[in-house]
Amino acid sequence: MSLSSVLFLFLAHLGVGIAFTLVFVSREAGVKFFRFNAGLAATLVATALAFAPSQVGLVGQEGQVGQAGLEGIATLAFRALVAFEVAFIFYWLVPVVLGTITWRAAVSVGGSAV
Repeated sequence: MSLSSVLFLFLAHLGVGIAFTLVFVSREAGVKFFRFNAGLAATLVATALAFAPSQVGLVGQEGQVGQAGLEGIATLAFRALVAFEVAFIFYWLVPVVLGTITWRAAVSVGGSAV
């Protein structure tokens, strides 16, 4: 496992973890807190995707016993991470671009991403 693969896994785990913990924070924290942390999570996952391995299904040598279905699972997990990133960028940037009218729509998409 190369250093870029470790960095990819670390940054992706950190970004998803920050986004997941936002579900448990009270609304009293304020809009700025949620927007900052959503932006941080989106930035961390985007950086992780920049370090993503060229082969998504890095599961070992071809022909190893028990490795046949893991490449499909790895590809599915990578696609889920990309979908998570798109949803969180939408949650983070749409209220800035379109104003507060679409804030409720962005919150519903951001909540469904987690």
